[in-house]
Amino acid sequence: MTAPTIDPAATRERDRRFVWHPYQPTDRWLNPPFEPPVIAEAEGVWLTTAEGDRLIDGVGSWWVSNLGHGHPRVRAAMHEQLDRMCHVAMAGLVHEPAVRLAERLVAATPPGLDHVFYSDDGSTAVEVAIRAAFQYWQQNGAPERTVFLSLAGAYHGDTIGTVSVGGIPLFHRVFGPLTFETIQVPSPAVRPDDDWHVEAFDALETRLRAEAHRVAAVVIEPLVQGAAGMLMYPPSYLARLRALCDELDVFLIADEVFVGFGRTGTLFACEQAGITPDLMCLSKGLTGGALPFAATLATGRIFDGFRGGGDRTFFYGHSYCGNPLACAAANAVLDAFEQDDVLAASHARAEEMADALARIGEHPGVSRTRQTGLIGAVQLGDGSSDYASELGWRVYKAALDRGAYLRPLGNVIYFVPALTIEPDELAQLMHIAEAAITEATPA
Repeated sequence: MTAPTIDPAATRERDRRFVWHPYQPTDRWLNPPFEPPVIAEAEGVWLTTAEGDRLIDGVGSWWVSNLGHGHPRVRAAMHEQLDRMCHVAMAGLVHEPAVRLAERLVAATPPGLDHVFYSDDGSTAVEVAIRAAFQYWQQNGAPERTVFLSLAGAYHGDTIGTVSVGGIPLFHRVFGPLTFETIQVPSPAVRPDDDWHVEAFDALETRLRAEAHRVAAVVIEPLVQGAAGMLMYPPSYLARLRALCDELDVFLIADEVFVGFGRTGTLFACEQAGITPDLMCLSKGLTGGALPFAATLATGRIFDGFRGGGDRTFFYGHSYCGNPLACAAANAVLDAFEQDDVLAASHARAEEMADALARIGEHPGVSRTRQTGLIGAVQLGDGSSDYASELGWRVYKAALDRGAYLRPLGNVIYFVPALTIEPDELAQLMHIAEAAITEATPA
């Protein structure tokens, strides 16, 4: 099939007239310092522009393309499912792709997560967990448990519920009057000190012990706080948190929307701490970036807390929850992990990324680098995270000119390439980043 001809200038003009872009200053988009690329095709780690230029997708198109664009297994599964059934409601109906996927997710995730609730995206996956935890306590003898605890710098999505447990003021403060009460404690990842996560946990423990009688759940991004600037902390913090939540009978919600499906070096980040959360939220890599889709897994205790009568129903659901086409894509993603040694290949790439980050870290414009699995980050400037910084955007433009898409988080340049990236592609991406940083930051 011949791709349609795209006029880049006309497409950009139509875009400015009709499209409202996410997380983008409106005036800057309408009067850009440079023209954004118009993407016509995507395959593997490559984006092809309407002009025919190729860009390495270094950020997995907002962290979703863990197997690269158009993975053959995912594409074939979607084509096969498309010929049978695109969508059917799960309201009183059953379909095999959703059942099979639920069985496989239960088998793949930490033991004890044995029920799957489907929704549409990462925000709704966490929203499901928040609502399920809240309603559980309301109808199981502890209605005073109405508060959630989360970390400073947390990002769990953009619904009002997930904004309530968020901790990035630039994103969340304007919605303060709409949000519910939460407790925020220091992040274990904001300082590079070897023992800072210990101090941060001590602060969390003190607060949680004092407030446990009214806390419904702790919500956390395991190992990596993504939107905060790819801030990272060790598995030991998670293990201690699980033990504390068990002692105080507080639910633990693990938001694995970003870190799940191989991104940290294990299929799920919680595995590295040897823990099972009470609720686990999945999206992004769940379909390999092919379709918006999400799943929230729950323990039997939580599921059983909704039995006993119609008034205990979980009154929540989306029109497209359990979409058969998305289920087919997700089943193909699990096939890839089971049959194609995706994790083994990603471990090799992680070692190569570590070598490149060490080299980049010697640049005088870089304050520090960090890495967990195939997530790498370069902190520019004085070491503090600044989402409004122009430093990252200068690197972004310099990288585009050299053939890589590296959308920054303020003054943090990060790398979230496909786990299937080839060694030469990763080397090219890291060399482009190094050259862009050299050009865009002061010596």
